[in-house]
Amino acid sequence: MNRILFEGRLLVSMAASVARQDDLRPLHGKLDWERMFRIADYNRIADLIYVAVLGNEKVPQQWRDRFFERYQESLRFGDICTEGEQEFLALLESREIPALIVGSSSRRLLYEMPEMAGVCSLCLYMNTENYVLAKGYLIDLGYETDRAYGVYGERLRRPDGFSVELYDGIPYKTPFYHKQLSRLLDRGETAAPYTHIRILSPSDRLIWLFAQAAYLYATDQLLVRHLMDLCVLHRSLAETPEMERIWQRLKGLKIGSLCEKLLGLGYMWFGTKEERAVSPSQDELEVYDVIENRILGYGKEYPETMPEALALTGSILKAEERENRHARRKLLYRRFRDDCNELYSLFRKKDQQDSLK
Repeated sequence: MNRILFEGRLLVSMAASVARQDDLRPLHGKLDWERMFRIADYNRIADLIYVAVLGNEKVPQQWRDRFFERYQESLRFGDICTEGEQEFLALLESREIPALIVGSSSRRLLYEMPEMAGVCSLCLYMNTENYVLAKGYLIDLGYETDRAYGVYGERLRRPDGFSVELYDGIPYKTPFYHKQLSRLLDRGETAAPYTHIRILSPSDRLIWLFAQAAYLYATDQLLVRHLMDLCVLHRSLAETPEMERIWQRLKGLKIGSLCEKLLGLGYMWFGTKEERAVSPSQDELEVYDVIENRILGYGKEYPETMPEALALTGSILKAEERENRHARRKLLYRRFRDDCNELYSLFRKKDQQDSLK
């Protein structure tokens, strides 16, 4: 586990140096580049690592090639995603199908170099009826489902790599989270030049990213790329009056302190020299160590200490237990119904046989 943490921290340092365009530190010691690639790919920063290892003979050629593949994908993605998004949104508009954009390629514009943003999906929310129609149109356009998000939605991908995520439900299980974020989605603004397509404002988009990051952290699914995206969007809004409202909303979601720490770690990793100049206290450093270890160590062997994270995890576990109880009741009811139908069929068959005697 210590080795995984060491390699994770090294990869974050390399990705941060590329993002800040700092001088890269030389690599020392023997590294497991197969595992390094898998960790970087899982955290969606493999494209940045390619720039860091470019020309480094200590990295085996086969793994430099794998990093290069991810870098090429990121380079190609700019034109592919713009064309794909415009095509599908225009189709929805022409069919008068309402949809809310929660995530798109616009995030690439927040990075100093768009190719550093990696690849992403067009993420849309809509009601169940429109979800079925939209999925049908995607299939007609050559998309195929490559990932399902339980009962909430799915991701459909085109052969060239562009993908669309469709949701007809908010993928967060706690009732309180679901209620508050439903209100957030209801505030979507009309996305010009469309009339049936809406989009979250930048400030509401930041609230959504914070809420997503907190939930993913509580379920040990938070990636390094999530914190990168969070930092670049926060940086674009940090000096605006909207930030006070954003923090109030996060406190209302009972994740304010957790979000502050996640953002703080993101800036410790990817911030500019000025943003990293503020030295945290010893107590804060211990909290950051726990958060970093849980992200890079996949949540294993590193007990959580933050009250808000513990409370959110507890709420999620309770919601999952309710789901499991409901699923068990449905299963028992289905079995009982099947048994009753079978008994009914047997008695009816016996009655028919008796009537023939």
